[in-house]
Amino acid sequence: AYYKGDLYLGTNQGLYRLPGFDVEHPTECAGKLELVSGSLGQVWSLAEVNGELLCCHNRGLFRVSGNKLVSVCEEEGFWRIRQLDEKTWIAGTYRGFYLLDGKNVTRLQGVDDTALQFEIDATGVIWLCTLRALQRIEMNDSRTQLRSELLYEDPIPHNYVNIARVRDSVFIASTDFVLKVSEDGSRSEDYAWSMLHGRQLYQFVE
Repeated sequence: AYYKGDLYLGTNQGLYRLPGFDVEHPTECAGKLELVSGSLGQVWSLAEVNGELLCCHNRGLFRVSGNKLVSVCEEEGFWRIRQLDEKTWIAGTYRGFYLLDGKNVTRLQGVDDTALQFEIDATGVIWLCTLRALQRIEMNDSRTQLRSELLYEDPIPHNYVNIARVRDSVFIASTDFVLKVSEDGSRSEDYAWSMLHGRQLYQFVE
């Protein structure tokens, strides 16, 4: 992540910072790579939320402040963060989801599966891929509870699944199907086989 003039690199050893990084002239950086204090461990992802850089880590969720980490939530294991709307984000953890709303970090009840592979479609529905099923997850009006509908329970355990949001559509692909969730929430199966090179596992690269 490039944040406030510095480059941050998440690794399986911790978070590293390269101060004074110039994106226009990256080879001319005068700073030295340094380990961010308190970051030892697995860094799974970085995300800018409400103007702050957040670090998803095996020890919890942290705010990056220069060369140190500040704890935001001590729940073990944050995987990744996706934006729900203009002011709200969803964080996937080892055991379900959290809602990030302003300065508040609130656990969402109803889903306890590991939330590594998930995306949010344009209607606000969360799509979660686990080893037991593809889950279509809706949030209640008070944004405290999640309700999950299980889909594709049979092929999922045997085929690894990739999921990605591309513009306003979500694509979910395994070796058995390609599912497209359009911006209005409608679903179409086997969407892209005719445009791809046969039935195999495809992965979206950001």
